[in-house]
Amino acid sequence: MQADAAFFYIDTHDQQISRFTSAGLGRVMINAGRGESYGFELSLRSAPLRDIALHLNYGYTHATFRNYDGGFDKEQHPIDYSGNHIPYIPSHTLNIGGCYTIQVSSSSWINSVALRADYTGAGDIYWTEQNNARQDFYGLVNANISCHLQQNIQVDCWCRNLFNHNYD
Repeated sequence: MQADAAFFYIDTHDQQISRFTSAGLGRVMINAGRGESYGFELSLRSAPLRDIALHLNYGYTHATFRNYDGGFDKEQHPIDYSGNHIPYIPSHTLNIGGCYTIQVSSSSWINSVALRADYTGAGDIYWTEQNNARQDFYGLVNANISCHLQQNIQVDCWCRNLFNHNYD
């Protein structure tokens, strides 16, 4: 068993974010004031048997604007996004999976075949500094078959989003 953990705190001054233009065609960078992010990441890896490997990765991030003067609305009321979540940063990230390796006879032109599957998730993700649009946590199942051939050649077949889950 192998484990890694990390804790972080980031205090950002003069933070810039990407915003869609009012026409919805393209993006612009704007100054969003001051932001704060903190959280942790945890990673576990294990090989309980010779041909089986398992992994788990999880991350939590709390990212908010500490001070963000958004100017004025159409009625000239001040806009303050302080305390809102920073766009495009998922609150949770998750990856859990495993690999089973089948060793093939040395007389074959295939050395081994590895079967992998994992579940990858992310969310909640806010899309605007107003926090009026967001993606709830979602997860995807992925699969992979790898053939390790002679002469250090590897051939892979991947399937991403195996169950065709819809997400933004």
